[in-house]
Amino acid sequence: MNNMNALKMLEQVKLLGYKEEKFVLSDSIELTLKTLSAKEDTEVYDELEDLKKGTRFVGLYKIKILARSIIQLNDIRFDISGADDEKIEEYRKEQLDKKEQIIASWSQPVVDDLFEKYGKLLGSANAFLKQKKP
Repeated sequence: MNNMNALKMLEQVKLLGYKEEKFVLSDSIELTLKTLSAKEDTEVYDELEDLKKGTRFVGLYKIKILARSIIQLNDIRFDISGADDEKIEEYRKEQLDKKEQIIASWSQPVVDDLFEKYGKLLGSANAFLKQKKP
């Protein structure tokens, strides 16, 4: 096996532990959450570097994690695949900023409930990976 094939196989590891799940918030609102990549998770910590202590960190952490985790509202998927390659990062950042602003306006119980659901989604992904070990 050459290095390129090995790298392609290594790339497939990103699919392990990736999970999506729909959650019903009300009669008219259904959100789909996904597990985050290590890069996305690290981005959140980097953005909050100066706030690592205190309750402000916890609140912003939840908002930033949920903004990255929410990938669909009802039947509408937040998708940036159609953006120009040159502008895709700019569009992604813009969409994240808007999602963070919207989530920050929600009541704290809603944010806490969704963050708890995200935690259970992570737990489910971790349990799946542990189950796969020989």
